[in-house]
Amino acid sequence: MYKNISLIICCFNSEKTIEVCLEAIKRQKNLQNIKFEVLLIDNNSTDKTVEKALKLWGDFSMPLKIIKENKQGLLYAKLKGCKEASYDLLGYIDDDNILHDDWVQKSIDFMNLNPDCGVSGGENFPFYKITPPNWFSKYEKHYAVGKQGSHLSEDVTETRGFVWGAGMVIKKDIIKKGLERGFSFVNVGRTSTSLSSGEDVEFCWLVRKLGKKVFYNGDQKLKHMISPNRMTWDYLSNLQLKFGRASVWFDVYEFSYSKYRIFGSNILIIIKLLFGSFLKYLGNLTKYLMSSKNKVDNIYFLKTQFFKGRILELSIKNYLINSEKIDKINKSLS
Repeated sequence: MYKNISLIICCFNSEKTIEVCLEAIKRQKNLQNIKFEVLLIDNNSTDKTVEKALKLWGDFSMPLKIIKENKQGLLYAKLKGCKEASYDLLGYIDDDNILHDDWVQKSIDFMNLNPDCGVSGGENFPFYKITPPNWFSKYEKHYAVGKQGSHLSEDVTETRGFVWGAGMVIKKDIIKKGLERGFSFVNVGRTSTSLSSGEDVEFCWLVRKLGKKVFYNGDQKLKHMISPNRMTWDYLSNLQLKFGRASVWFDVYEFSYSKYRIFGSNILIIIKLLFGSFLKYLGNLTKYLMSSKNKVDNIYFLKTQFFKGRILELSIKNYLINSEKIDKINKSLS
């Protein structure tokens, strides 16, 4: 039975959001016999993130630990949090997340009720600082907003296959065992200069590798702050480009997991992925050019960005790096 949880907040220059995030954690209720700690992983912040966090937390009954991770990247910050955590459940909270008042209690209860669950994700609601553009609601899921399943409690292991990193709860021993057995991540997540993504999906592949399930827990609720600078079409377009690049490796995971090895050598896998991506890029580009040609609120334009990202990731100049990544994935899931 789980009674405690380590809440891990990975931060890079988070002074504008960290106070609201921590205030929500301090409001947690229904904590009879439950303890939690907060680990703020400072990933080379140059602002007043740490100072603001310590001032706000004050002498609150649950501990706040400030931990430095010098290696830049969301993945490295998350792994540092796992290493330093005192408890067996890890809750990964983004610095712009506002937890519902019973998030801790609902997350722990769910894990205890579902022993085969290795990782869970909940329902994330948008929290806007300004009125979003008219088109924005159609694409909220690209911002880790919305439901991640069709039912209040749902095993999504073989359907969706993953949950978002924002508000993800995972068992610590899964990460530890995976690393001990040679699991190697190929996506480092976002950095100070890049919107790269994908480390959350790899955590879910690790869960599957170790025979556990990926679950949606509709009671695991939070608000996700969407800053004005992210509510532009250019930002969303760039995000799709990065999603496309990361998606290449999800396909390789799927091939390796299903032992679908008819491709043979790494170069043949890359050629197949590149050829398929190029055809889909051309198909969506044609539809975009035949539509209004207005890129704003045009799903075909976004799809061309997605497949353009895949093509860039699979370019021949990246062959040696990509071949090494394929080998890592095959080894991780062998």
